[in-house]
Formats: sequence, structure tokens, C-alpha cells
Amino acid sequence: MEIMDYKKDDILILGVKGNLDEITSETFQEKLIEFIENGEHKIILDCSKLEYVSSGGIRVFYLVANLLDDKNGKIVFSSLNPNIKKLFDIVEMEDDFEIFSELDEAIRKF
Repeated sequence: MEIMDYKKDDILILGVKGNLDEITSETFQEKLIEFIENGEHKIILDCSKLEYVSSGGIRVFYLVANLLDDKNGKIVFSSLNPNIKKLFDIVEMEDDFEIFSELDEAIRKF
């Protein structure tokens, strides 16, 4: 798993490439918590290169959402590939998260 990060105004955009599985989700969680502790409260997760998400990865999404909610922040998702979109549909993540088909849409949300 690779994480690419950059800022667009006050929004942190994270591009995740590869697999977010039981092993890599711990590193991913630590990185996201570090960003939040450093004041990042508007986060877009660009999933265009994300190939797989395990239950551990889903858990991290909810943990981070709760941390951000406590700080009046938010995490949103963009650019899901068909496999990740199918997973999000199965676990009904659209009930709890905002999901955008394009990164520009997600940026405009903030």
C-alpha cells in the first residue's frame, strides 16, 4: 500500500494505492491519526488506485470518521473503482459516508 498526500486549500487529499488489508490497515490508521492530530479535519480519500479493502480497512474508515466528528471534521471518498464500489454497496457505507464519483466533486463538497 502506498499513500500519496497533498493539500488543496484546507483539504487533505489522500491517494491510496494497492491493498488496504489486515496488515496495511494498521499503518494506514497510524498515518491518518497523525494527520488528524496535526490539525487536518477535512480529508478526501481518493480511491481510484485502491484495489482491495478488508474488514480491517473498513474499521479504520469508521474510527477516523468518529475522530473527525469529534473535531467537527469529515472524511469523504472519491473515485471508487468498481470492486471497491461493490464492497461499499454491500456494507452500505453510503449510509454513513459521502461518496463521490469524481475527486473534483468531493473537493467542491467542502
